[in-house]
Amino acid sequence: MPTLLTLMQYVKIPQERVSVLIGEDGEAKKKIERLTKTKILVEDTSVTVEGESLSEWLARDIVKAVGRGFSPDKALSILSEDHMLLVIDLTDLVGSSEKTLSRYKGRIIGRDGKTRKIIEEMTGCYLSVYGKTVSLIGSY
Repeated sequence: MPTLLTLMQYVKIPQERVSVLIGEDGEAKKKIERLTKTKILVEDTSVTVEGESLSEWLARDIVKAVGRGFSPDKALSILSEDHMLLVIDLTDLVGSSEKTLSRYKGRIIGRDGKTRKIIEEMTGCYLSVYGKTVSLIGSY
């Protein structure tokens, strides 16, 4: 019987998102490991994911999603067969000027998060604006 290839996936996440990934008493990390059948090692801001090929890729994207501002529960929706993570670097689209980035992020979020909520409701996606990125979790 053929065995699946085991590699390791590496992800860097912001320091302030490490505690969210781990969760209270390590529960979020344990849940991700259990549901993806992987082993996740967190060292400072570097995260290593080890397991079977597809599981590693899914767990890596879940870790990346948490690092981009999603809650672990929303990030776990990537496990749904038709869901994926898309990370858009705003500097690729509007340049790196802080003023311009702030204006575009504000437009995406809207007053009190109203525009973001409308986008999520209309598309069935989760949306996160974090740092210089806009990330989406949803169906293909």
